[in-house]
Amino acid sequence: MNDVLALTQELCGALEANYAKTGSCASWNSRTYVIETGRTYYKVVMVETSTGNRSVHAFVEKTTGLLYKAASWRSPAKGARYDLNNGVPAVDWSGGYLYR
Repeated sequence: MNDVLALTQELCGALEANYAKTGSCASWNSRTYVIETGRTYYKVVMVETSTGNRSVHAFVEKTTGLLYKAASWRSPAKGARYDLNNGVPAVDWSGGYLYR
C-alpha cells in the first residue's frame, strides 16, 4: 500500500508542476494538491492557497493504484481512468486527462 501512496504523492507533485507551468500562476492564485486518506481511496484534493477553497481532483484506490475521476466530494465516478502502477500519466491541473 505504501507504493500506492508514493505514486499518489508523485501524482500530486506532477499536478503542481503542471499548474506552475501552464496555470494562472499569480502568487494570489496558487494551488496545491493534498491527499486525504479514506477507507478505500486516497482522495486528491486541490486547495487554492489564497482562498482556502477545496475541490476533489481524483480518487486513487488504495489497494490497486487505480485512478478515478471524482463524481462528488465523497465518491469516484464509475470506471477507472488510469492505473498508477504504470507510472504517473501526462497530467493537466484541470483534470482533462480524467475524461474518456
